[in-house]
Amino acid sequence: MNKNLLFPFSILVGLIGASLIISKPWVTIQHAEPIMVKGYAEQKVLADQGSLTVRISEQRPENAEAYKAAEESVQVVKGFLAEALGEEAEVLDLSTSISETKKLNEKGNRTNEIEY
Repeated sequence: MNKNLLFPFSILVGLIGASLIISKPWVTIQHAEPIMVKGYAEQKVLADQGSLTVRISEQRPENAEAYKAAEESVQVVKGFLAEALGEEAEVLDLSTSISETKKLNEKGNRTNEIEY
């Protein structure tokens, strides 16, 4: 055999051997049977903490009337919570805001007169 062909021939044989060694695990993985898992599990989990956000909105001509109505609504919500939970829940009043709605004139524009 010619010495000039020996080196490229040995590289070709080496590449073919390496490709066979590398491709063997790939072929094995591709033809492997998938793992099937079937079943049902259930476990009761009790939370030790939870939160509920309630927004109460009242519309009255005067602010004092709206605050009084809102306080009554808060007491109703606290009653529902006590009934549902069977115990006194911790209630945090995070924010109070007032927004006024102005009356509209005949053209549909807002006036300075408060509607509620």
